[in-house]
Amino acid sequence: MGKYDENNRKKAELDSFWDISSLIPKRSFSFGIPVDTSPKEIRGEQGAPNGGGSSSDGTVITRYIPPHSPDGGLSRVREEFEPEVSYAPEDSLIHRVILKRKKSAYQYYQEFMADALRFLDRRGDPCDCVSYFSYVPQYNQLNKAQLSYYFWFRDSVGRGSFPKTDYSYILLYIYELINLGDRLDVKESQRRLTALWREYHTSFPSLSGKLADWICDFSLIHRLPPPTEGGRELAEKVLALKEFYIAMPRGDERGCARSLLHFCTSYDFRGSKFYAGEHEALFDTHIFEALVRAVRYYSADGRLLSGISFNDCRLERDAYAGALCTAETRYRIEVEYCSFSRSNELRFLVGDIIKYSENKLRNHIGVKSKMTVYSLPNEVRDLLDAYFAEVLPSRRIKAAKEPAPYEALYEVPAKPLSLSDAARIERESWNTTYELIEAFEEVPVLLPPSEDTVAEPKRESEVSARTEEGNELRRCLGARWQMLRRLSLGDSSALIEEAREKGKMPDSLAEEINELAFEVLGDVLIESADGSYRIIEDYIELLEESDKEENEE
Repeated sequence: MGKYDENNRKKAELDSFWDISSLIPKRSFSFGIPVDTSPKEIRGEQGAPNGGGSSSDGTVITRYIPPHSPDGGLSRVREEFEPEVSYAPEDSLIHRVILKRKKSAYQYYQEFMADALRFLDRRGDPCDCVSYFSYVPQYNQLNKAQLSYYFWFRDSVGRGSFPKTDYSYILLYIYELINLGDRLDVKESQRRLTALWREYHTSFPSLSGKLADWICDFSLIHRLPPPTEGGRELAEKVLALKEFYIAMPRGDERGCARSLLHFCTSYDFRGSKFYAGEHEALFDTHIFEALVRAVRYYSADGRLLSGISFNDCRLERDAYAGALCTAETRYRIEVEYCSFSRSNELRFLVGDIIKYSENKLRNHIGVKSKMTVYSLPNEVRDLLDAYFAEVLPSRRIKAAKEPAPYEALYEVPAKPLSLSDAARIERESWNTTYELIEAFEEVPVLLPPSEDTVAEPKRESEVSARTEEGNELRRCLGARWQMLRRLSLGDSSALIEEAREKGKMPDSLAEEINELAFEVLGDVLIESADGSYRIIEDYIELLEESDKEENEE
């Protein structure tokens, strides 16, 4: 027993050698102990040197001891701003911009600003790229070779040339442009920032979203319109305020419709399977023109979309988030704007206009399936109906020509009587008679087949093909067959219940079934009507026959 205890003791000593926590001084913790914040009495001895916290006559001095706080009793410093400046941009979805410059007792990156001003007029000589990396690029981090290349890179961008370079050089130049601000020509700085985004955002994806936002902040601070060089792609990469890049000139209904198609719709008709081949131009032209008519309807007083009642959105953000900013560049930006990207009411309305227009085009090209349009006002429906009746008149079937009278087919042609022609006809008639007599003497006479014996095999062939078609359709649709049988029997809620059970939209489920049916039948199976769905009448009998065939088996 003693030897066993000795072995355990030695083992514990060896284990404790590696226990680093035993070398750390112990700290006392007190959790859950209430803090007494009541006044305390501090008494000093009479005659103590310097009073010892009490008066010389022994009176009690009451002092307040504040409770312990994690920040050591220091309260959080509130942000303060200089007097705000506001303005209203023209021809924009942004209705009001408020700029607040932050007050600060500290100076940020003053050395960076001093270097930027010192190097402002420095020109560069052609040289090769020298590798450089920094999370926060600054001039004082560059050696002589790197600084020489930076000046050459900066001059190249100014001339419209964009050499292959490192990401940190691009960031340093961006920081220079946004911090120098109006010390430079701000329009030229905006053009160069946009050119940097356009040329390098593909090579450096991390630059894509944040530089698009910084260009927006730079433009708002310096009251510039959105740059035209970036195009639609730049607007799509913005993370915070896409609406800045959407120009909205007063009275430009076509420009407004184009922006709605690109940025503000719950449905993109370009994803439709019928948007292909020769139909692409048809869809592009008439859906756009129909939307222009709707924009005109909602802009009766001259202000675009003024007839749609929705409130402005409000956005507040720090300018140049994530960038190197000196103290004088630190702004808080507040924006009041009409949101295309966040207004669900407007997105659903535009989506319904596009769907309704596509339904008209589907009908024109002979497609029976239709999409459900949920909440399009009757006035807009009438407007779109009038447009499509004007540009896509219904195809009329040409009336058949009046048949000639029966007697006219057998009238004797107006021709003078000829005895030679009569003799020729008689000879040909007798020759035909002799040939027929000889033929019928050798071959037994066959009666012409009756109408029933011809029609019956044909009918059986048609039934067989139709049955095979129905069986193939049943195999493709699988578990959805029972739902389709309910739909064919008049239960209009069958598809909606199936979609809810599967977690899908009814339109999506109907499209999915129609795609499978198209592969078998060459046509769609389901159409929408009055907010519900039904089987196309031509195929109800096919479903019934296939169901009957299955039951008999």
